[in-house]
Amino acid sequence: MTLRELRSFLVVGVIFLAISPGCGQLQTPGSAGESSKDFYPNTDGYRWDYKQTSSSTTEVTTISDLRTGSKKLSSGTNVDVSLETMTSTNRPSTMEYYERVLDSGVWFYGTGVATTEAELFLPFPLAVGNTWRTSGGTSFNVVTVITAKETVKVPAGTFDAYRVESGSSTYWYGKGAGLVKIAGSGPSAVTLELTGKNF
Repeated sequence: MTLRELRSFLVVGVIFLAISPGCGQLQTPGSAGESSKDFYPNTDGYRWDYKQTSSSTTEVTTISDLRTGSKKLSSGTNVDVSLETMTSTNRPSTMEYYERVLDSGVWFYGTGVATTEAELFLPFPLAVGNTWRTSGGTSFNVVTVITAKETVKVPAGTFDAYRVESGSSTYWYGKGAGLVKIAGSGPSAVTLELTGKNF
């Protein structure tokens, strides 16, 4: 499964997040002086490099995400634009995705073509115990939980991270780095790990 497929699954199937009335339980941040945005840095020119492996294939895919600027939607909303480039012997591709990082969280506006309606991707503040319901239409209705704040080691280094569990996938957001790891479960499980960043 490529990052695009994984992201599509997350976006369409899980990460088109919606906070349903009565379903969310948000706590305050765990450490004094810590900002949730420390775990989701978002500045023009920032680049993240990842290695993706799958339990069902020996193929390794290298993925680079580059924050390239902003775009004004027809609604007048400015969104951040990132370009994702995947390098693989079988599936070379690029795509743009659109989001906004606000005090309330990370809002996702789509891939390829930005939509004017946003879906909450990751609510702030980040804190262990935060729970929200994610949905990708009528097919999915998954409870997503920040289950721990822990240290995670990936090729790019060791990070203090929040572990977020959603469906069959676990995500780690590292302080000063953003997404540092994704681990899926099952026979075709995909693992994505941060190998480098330019900031």
